[in-house]
Amino acid sequence: MKVENMPNGAYVSVMLLITKSDLAPEWVSRELSLEPVASRVPGALSSFRGGAGCWMYGVGRVSIASVSEQLIGLASQLLSRREALAELREKGYSVQFDISYSLEKRATLQLSPEALLSVRDLGVPLSFTVRYPASKDDSDFFSELGL
Repeated sequence: MKVENMPNGAYVSVMLLITKSDLAPEWVSRELSLEPVASRVPGALSSFRGGAGCWMYGVGRVSIASVSEQLIGLASQLLSRREALAELREKGYSVQFDISYSLEKRATLQLSPEALLSVRDLGVPLSFTVRYPASKDDSDFFSELGL
């Protein structure tokens, strides 16, 4: 998977994200026969949301235009591990694809139908995490939306 520079301080990452309050990263790695790009143990100073542990596999800082391709590629890599992912969910782990999107200027993120079908075929939910710096006047944003 190709990593590209993002203009205007923007980045997009496509990850398989596994979390649980008592997650042991080494155990998840053994269960999936994969090494994470990043992991955090529960309760660590830099633990994940709400102090949960997390295990991440995928690619970061890709072009906005290539997100669909990256998602299809990641889902294809994980298709042979569909049963292992389902077992993790049965054991109480949160298992999802996450598209994390950060930018300084407004932009559009589009996903192809093929990308969405590849996620569906794997049986893993898709989430979006968007980070956008607050503007000096947030009311401009809402007025653009007609709110």
